[in-house]
Amino acid sequence: MRRQSLPQLDEFARTWEERYLGEALLQGRIVRARIVAISSERATLSFGHSGRGEIALEELEASGVPVIANSCIDVFAQSGPQFPNGVRLSYARAIEERRWRALERALICGATVKGTLVGRRAGGFAIDVEGRIAFLPAREAEDVKADALQDIHRALDFAIIKLERWRNNIVVSRRAVLEPVRAAARQTALAKIKVGDVVTGTVKNVTDYGAFLDVGGVDGLLHSIEMSWKRNTDPRQFCALGERLKVKIIAIDATGRRVSLSAKALTRDPWADVLSKHPAGARRTGTVTNTTDYGAFVELEPGIEGLLHKSEIVADAHGASATELLAGQQITVSILSVDADARRISLTTRTAK
Repeated sequence: MRRQSLPQLDEFARTWEERYLGEALLQGRIVRARIVAISSERATLSFGHSGRGEIALEELEASGVPVIANSCIDVFAQSGPQFPNGVRLSYARAIEERRWRALERALICGATVKGTLVGRRAGGFAIDVEGRIAFLPAREAEDVKADALQDIHRALDFAIIKLERWRNNIVVSRRAVLEPVRAAARQTALAKIKVGDVVTGTVKNVTDYGAFLDVGGVDGLLHSIEMSWKRNTDPRQFCALGERLKVKIIAIDATGRRVSLSAKALTRDPWADVLSKHPAGARRTGTVTNTTDYGAFVELEPGIEGLLHKSEIVADAHGASATELLAGQQITVSILSVDADARRISLTTRTAK
């Protein structure tokens, strides 16, 4: 036997209800009714097996419904006080019920609904959805920005995340619509990259600890320690929003959510030939980059720093702290020792006798 589709079954169920359920059971439902009589103020309609009701002509005319004898319209059979010729019927209430039911189905099924931005509210935006005003929280707005007045009345897809009919409360989200699309795009983009690839990314955000780059649809972190071979690199001095940077992919975690990038991996490692360029005993002029309680760090060349321990600093004639006097200055030092594997150089201001 051929199986019927859901719309056919729904139509069959409605037809059965209207034919066999009594008037009392049909109250509180949307019913298909036929206009059987028209007076100066009301139209009388029949519905179901033997149901009768009335609707004000003013309501039908305001809704633009033609009032023609024997024509059929969908109306809502209201409970409570009745008109002389039967229950109270409402065309507007039927439309309202359909809208709420469409919203309820969308919430249950996870379907999207069309909505338009109509204004702002405290903490978010007002969205017209099916003729009702819904609230779009700012945290769920995504591509609907606070200054997006040009988006007024532009239709967008939204997901319903909260629906309280009794409070006339509807909360919608753009984030819930866009996240699955982004996740799919991210998986596609991740499949195209691997560790070791050299790519060009666009700076999306700069923080105290690094910068986030969009690399072909995937967000990657360029940590400050991977920006250059210097010991301390200020991300805001290294790059700016919107800037295009060539980087190397150095890690992708198992979930694919974290992609680590490196800019310094594309440049020469200054420590590779440090033993030949800065051998023990050599005299060099460098710049003090940082001072601590135990000494000072001196940059001999970009990416190469040595430690000048306080015990190796010759104090001035007044006995002042040498580390305080050296901050930011250029000084001449001698190289005591070099450990290329540990990336350590020991320095002194003393001169050989």
